[in-house]
Amino acid sequence: MAPYARGVVTVEPAGAASWVVALVGEHDASNRGWLAEKLAGTAEAPAVIVDMSAATFIDSSTVKELVIAKERLDDASGQQIAVVAPKDGFARGVLDLLHAERIFCMFETREDALRACEPTEE
Repeated sequence: MAPYARGVVTVEPAGAASWVVALVGEHDASNRGWLAEKLAGTAEAPAVIVDMSAATFIDSSTVKELVIAKERLDDASGQQIAVVAPKDGFARGVLDLLHAERIFCMFETREDALRACEPTEE
């Protein structure tokens, strides 16, 4: 059995308008506060990409924090949230079970999400 890998949440700018919130390791109720804090810190960003490519475990408390962030962003005009979760990853299995594609724009790679969230010129 693999050792417990407590989750880490990082935030980094990605381009002129996006922030990437990356989840690494295991994420559950014990560390959901970190995710909530990091997501709240992106409140002014036009686009937030939550990258779960390196998440080895998530539970419903993690998804709940994403839904809260989505509701907050929906209340602000022009903001969007996207989720990166490769089809073969644990996180995607949980998100598919919960039909998260009805709530979030889902992507296979961070690059795909960044392209989709780029601001369009008017």
